[in-house]
Amino acid sequence: MSANIPNDPVAIQKFFTSRVNNADANTFVGEEQRLWYNPVTNQIYVSDGVTPGGIPVTSGGSGDGATGATGPTGATGPSGGPTGATGPTGASGVDGATGATGSGSTGATGLTGATGASGYVGSDGSTGSTGATGLTGATGASGYIGSDGSTGSTGSTGATGLAGSTGATGPVIPYIFDGGSPSSVYYVGPAFDCGGVT
Repeated sequence: MSANIPNDPVAIQKFFTSRVNNADANTFVGEEQRLWYNPVTNQIYVSDGVTPGGIPVTSGGSGDGATGATGPTGATGPSGGPTGATGPTGASGVDGATGATGSGSTGATGLTGATGASGYVGSDGSTGSTGATGLTGATGASGYIGSDGSTGSTGSTGATGLAGSTGATGPVIPYIFDGGSPSSVYYVGPAFDCGGVT
């Protein structure tokens, strides 16, 4: 702890956590020698009863700790003189230990509720009456039938054409028959009939 907090070699500090709503961690003083945690800086502080924001808890452990409080600003020099020296940077505090992760088991699934009763089915509405059939329109009058036209007269018969002249007589070609053998192939023709060749 800080040198501003008296140490009692036969005493310990027990943790009793509680939430303080609407508290500004930068101005919170708290009760002397009581620890408190700032979730913004992830740092544990101890109260000396007077210091706003508390005093960061430090230890001799290795590793980079959280940034310590900023030292006071040096005094402003006289007008025209040199700027006063910057105050030293406060010691770096160590990071607080990470809290254990909760591992609660999942609760049992609740029973399914009973299915509600089906609603009443409404009855069918009555069928409306059929409308009256409209009147049939009057039939129109038949159109006038025209008279048959007269038959035309038969045309006169044309004159008979002149008879053409007789064509010239063609040449006479003698029919040659060599007789042949009675057993030869023979066909009866119009020019010659050999008789009973079998």
